[in-house]
Amino acid sequence: MKIIGLTGGIAAGKSTVSNHLKKLGIPIIDADQIYHDLIQPGNKTYFKLIKHFGKENDILESDYEKKKYNYAPIDRNKLREIVFNDINQKKLLNKITHGDVGIEMFKQIVINFLLGKRAVVLDVPLLIEAKMDKYCSKIIVVDVSPEIQLERLLNRNPDFSEEEAKKIIKSQLSREERNKKATHLIDNNNSIEETQKQVEETCDSILPSPLAYKCKFILSVGLSFTILASIGYYMLKFLI
Repeated sequence: MKIIGLTGGIAAGKSTVSNHLKKLGIPIIDADQIYHDLIQPGNKTYFKLIKHFGKENDILESDYEKKKYNYAPIDRNKLREIVFNDINQKKLLNKITHGDVGIEMFKQIVINFLLGKRAVVLDVPLLIEAKMDKYCSKIIVVDVSPEIQLERLLNRNPDFSEEEAKKIIKSQLSREERNKKATHLIDNNNSIEETQKQVEETCDSILPSPLAYKCKFILSVGLSFTILASIGYYMLKFLI
């Protein structure tokens, strides 16, 4: 099974690519969604964040439905503001969350392998920064020009000033560094239809045919079963 990395700068249109990959039947392991689930009230990661950020900083939502949660949810905007303005706080956040997110992603990779999937896509905004690209056989980078990126970011976040938006873009890995890591580059400067066409062409070049993969999968499972059966046989023989 191929592990494919998907990344791109903020407002580059990574979600557009991810959604189309999903429509093509490729499982998406979304790091942002996993993170969102892990920090929900009551989860282990939630309590870790409260322990490290809750004493000096108010990171909890002030208005929440008490019937829905026993604990106040974490306000992601407040937490984002804290770590954005303090590199040490950002390192601490990454240290707390990256391990838990990585474990959940690994579980999903194993499940998809056992289901016989040809590939999975790791949808990770900080794929390269977190050095997760080394686990991927292919890396898809969604690319846009700086002008379009800024325009889309401001449209998506009308509360941002242009200065704030530029600061956020600048805080990320540079476009040049990110694109150097790409095995496949998706140009998302034009229409959605053109982007989707590129995604389909990329899939055709990356993925093995379903029949070829099924044969390979059956052989690998059969070989694994044979090895385990042999080990079990000799262990029983030794014990008896």
